[in-house]
Amino acid sequence: MYLSVSVPIRIFTQTDGDPFMYRSILAALAAISLLLPGWHPADAQWNYPVDVAAAEDGTIYIADLRLPGIWTLKDGQTEVFVQASKKFRTPLNAIRCLRINGDGLLHTGDSAAREVFSVNAEGGLTQLTAPTAVLDETVLSEDLEFTPDNFGLIGIPMDMAFGSKGEMYVSDTELQRVWKVPAGGGEPEEVLLVNGPRGLAVDDDDNLWVLSLQAPQLQKVSPDGEVEELISELTFEFPHQIELRGDGTAVVSDGYAKAIWNVAADGKVEKWISGEPLDNPVGITFQGENLLIIDPRANALFSAAPDGTLTKVYPTD
Repeated sequence: MYLSVSVPIRIFTQTDGDPFMYRSILAALAAISLLLPGWHPADAQWNYPVDVAAAEDGTIYIADLRLPGIWTLKDGQTEVFVQASKKFRTPLNAIRCLRINGDGLLHTGDSAAREVFSVNAEGGLTQLTAPTAVLDETVLSEDLEFTPDNFGLIGIPMDMAFGSKGEMYVSDTELQRVWKVPAGGGEPEEVLLVNGPRGLAVDDDDNLWVLSLQAPQLQKVSPDGEVEELISELTFEFPHQIELRGDGTAVVSDGYAKAIWNVAADGKVEKWISGEPLDNPVGITFQGENLLIIDPRANALFSAAPDGTLTKVYPTD
């Protein structure tokens, strides 16, 4: 059964309301839409894909907020890898992000459990910040409901990145912070207080790049904690994630702009890919030289070649 919802919206203008308020209302409605079943084609392979990760063996992992859970895509075939429960406050009921660390181990962030997890080859989850005992694959039991006693110590984990020593960085949009989690798990340490933290990336010098909704929109944090503003003004419309190229440049996904931006090493930006077929590019990751882009509104996975040529990877209709 699929639900169709119509919501009357009064559009604010410059004369009768604050444009920032209008933008905030749009963001709130977009967030509410994530919770509405049926906000996608009935025959969709996945429901609302929000992030993507690519393994060295060619397997692509897709985080699906409305499955909820994780899909795999390999050799043109999709399969449910982790099927989470639709019950609130259960693991991966509100999956947000995916990332593979330097050892090839998949990780995921989930706001239902307020936690980040490692995911083993069988799809079993291990909590990484909770003060309770480490959990195994039974974490997905319908009987397990997260409470203040076994919640993780993250609020809403929107993205993750890994340093050279295996430490994990997590952007937390609820607590407005970027955290560092020890390799293998442990108590998070505050790295940066930031308004609207979103995408994270770590470069070859272990500098942490932090993307945010509010100005400054791109900052770089050195290993010794020095913070450099790369983009001080509001440049992106609604940035989601950032990925780094080997030459010191970066790419940023921007949902409202329906675009992927290029960011030069000095912080100068320009649109690289924009418009159709992109509708709301969110999760991005490199697979070789190509950039994989997951778009929940287009309900598709795309691949961008170095010259900007865009190809739909899945579905292939």
